[in-house]
Amino acid sequence: MANAQNPHYLQLRNAAIREGDLMGKAFDESKRAYNGGDGARAKELSNEGHEHQREKERLNDEAALWIYTENNKRQPEGTIDLHGLYVQESIEYTEKAIESARSHSVPTLRVIVGKGNHSANHVAKIKPAIESLMQRQNLSAHLDPKNSGVLVISLQGGGGGSRDVVGDMERNNGYIPDVLVRPAIRVLCHQRLKEIASESVEERVEGKWRYIRDLEKRDVAEEQGKANEQHYEVSTPFIVSCLGPQLKYSCCLYPSPSTTLAEAEVLMMESYCLKAKLEDGMKVLDLGCGWGSLTLFLAEKYPNSQITSLSNSSTQKTHIDSQAALRGLRNVEVFTGDVMEFDFKGTREFDRILSIEMFEHMKNYESLLGKISTWLKPNDKAKGKDGSLLFVHIFCHKDTPYHFEQNDGWMSQNFFSGGTMPSFDLFTYFQRDLTLQRSWWINGKHYARTSEDWLKVQDGNSEIWKGKEDKLVEGKDGGTVEERRREGRKSFFKFRIFFIAVAEFFALNDGESWGVGHYLFRKRD
Repeated sequence: MANAQNPHYLQLRNAAIREGDLMGKAFDESKRAYNGGDGARAKELSNEGHEHQREKERLNDEAALWIYTENNKRQPEGTIDLHGLYVQESIEYTEKAIESARSHSVPTLRVIVGKGNHSANHVAKIKPAIESLMQRQNLSAHLDPKNSGVLVISLQGGGGGSRDVVGDMERNNGYIPDVLVRPAIRVLCHQRLKEIASESVEERVEGKWRYIRDLEKRDVAEEQGKANEQHYEVSTPFIVSCLGPQLKYSCCLYPSPSTTLAEAEVLMMESYCLKAKLEDGMKVLDLGCGWGSLTLFLAEKYPNSQITSLSNSSTQKTHIDSQAALRGLRNVEVFTGDVMEFDFKGTREFDRILSIEMFEHMKNYESLLGKISTWLKPNDKAKGKDGSLLFVHIFCHKDTPYHFEQNDGWMSQNFFSGGTMPSFDLFTYFQRDLTLQRSWWINGKHYARTSEDWLKVQDGNSEIWKGKEDKLVEGKDGGTVEERRREGRKSFFKFRIFFIAVAEFFALNDGESWGVGHYLFRKRD
């Protein structure tokens, strides 16, 4: 621990602490200014707080790099020393060390985590954090019997574990019966709950703040192209053969056991109208519009409103435009673009913006919400008495946010690359440009029933694709007809497994672990 007493290291850490104090002071004063009605000063102080936050993070990054380099100058290959690092820093450096060791075919990695002798109350924090990381990466780790401050990680095999079970099902072209598939998925769901569980409220709170700070360093979205391909690589006719009549590719609302998918689609969209306080004659943006279920529904329900849609899929735009023409709807305009690059500022302003299951593909929510706020009208210019509002629908965990990582297995690799599982309360931490007016929790069993119904529709229409599997992936380049048929069969079963996984996932623990969050934001004056 000699390096942890080095004057240069201590200077960096102490400077970071001072920046953190200034950050907290600025944010507190910003809140008081806002509560006192001085919105301009509140924003100025908020920006000042973020400057202190960035400087704090820079200083801590410099301190972490310095001490890690010093501690590991003389370590043998396959050994790293984490002394002097904070918990999140330890996780990040361990992940890099694992990647490096694997690239050099090193079979084991010895991680010096310490015994907690220098931690508050002598409670080890690094060791359990690295053990949790090993669980997430499906790696075997044990304490060195000769030194309880050293974790020995086996890098042989690993990386697959039980998360590959679903991948095996896909590779077997769906021939594994559902009666075996579903229990395997439930095992994975329980495994995920164990991985994100916190031993104390303090640990959960600190973990959430680390997560929030991490989001603030990221781009608005990551791997957009890959995520878009994963969900929309199949042809529109195939999706039509799996969803309800409105083509709503998101959670629906089931108030009774007898509710049908067709009814549930409409009921959920009617709930959006009520919660978002929509009125005929408003200018509305459907942000991340999918195949246009909400766009077309609103255009018919509010004939005097102008409904604008933004999708990052040209295929979806083509479908929505054709459906609007068929229905004689002249109040629909669809744009294709990436939300990170596309901008309505200066060209259009809206009374309402609605976004349904798009935010799960985003990362930097403060930047995203800041951009969206510029698309809303000033409150005194908005139609209606409530000002300009944003309504958001997401799926989420009840209290713990996490990233979909590539090493998480089949679901992350095939449907949610670069994705986010928000916690229900996550958006309360991002209110610089929009203020949260109200939120609603919807039990996960609604999503479970939605996905079960999608599965029934897909199975009921399976005969359509027999001998025509190449049409299922129409639009993808290359390959012979037979190769495209194999790809089509694979995609058919991949979506089938996806629907089963979603149903089991949201039904777990009577729908109280994962569910759906609805949020209503108002533009700041």
